[in-house]
Amino acid sequence: MVICAVVFLSRAVWAADPPRQSLIFGPWIVQPPSGSDWTKKRQNNEGVAWVRADGLIAYFNAFPLPPLANRDAFVAEVKKFAEATLVGRTGGTLIDAQYALSGSRPYPCVKAGIVVDSPAGGSNPKAAAVRVQSRVLICRSNEESRVGVLVGFAYPGQHPSAALDAAASAFHRGVVLEPRSTRRLQR
Repeated sequence: MVICAVVFLSRAVWAADPPRQSLIFGPWIVQPPSGSDWTKKRQNNEGVAWVRADGLIAYFNAFPLPPLANRDAFVAEVKKFAEATLVGRTGGTLIDAQYALSGSRPYPCVKAGIVVDSPAGGSNPKAAAVRVQSRVLICRSNEESRVGVLVGFAYPGQHPSAALDAAASAFHRGVVLEPRSTRRLQR
């Protein structure tokens, strides 16, 4: 009877949220966002992105970092990269950006909340801009200090959403640096 209950419960949990396979990018392990309604939009050597029909986007990108002397230089580089990525590539307008060093990991990370008005696109130049709320975590490995990673979660909306910010935090927690001493051999 206990076995039947365990089998039933495991099937019920898997039906709601199927098992997710981790992706590995160098020393970084990336868990896809939770939920079965995400579609992988792109994957290459530098990263991966998932989208949802309601406009949510979760992504991981590795990028080169110059040699940095200290944490202040790291934060400055993070600001430059994040704004070039989230504003420059879309042609949008930066509305708000807040950056803070995060002490939650044993390697340097910066958490950021960035709000951008992005062009709506399409053939109508008078179409209203779309406000996008982005929650990003940008980290640097102590072992490979010339590589940074941007872990982002973006959603359309005029105002922040506590539920979506919680989903962003959960996605951020699913990206970890595997210490060199415990890395599996990759063939």
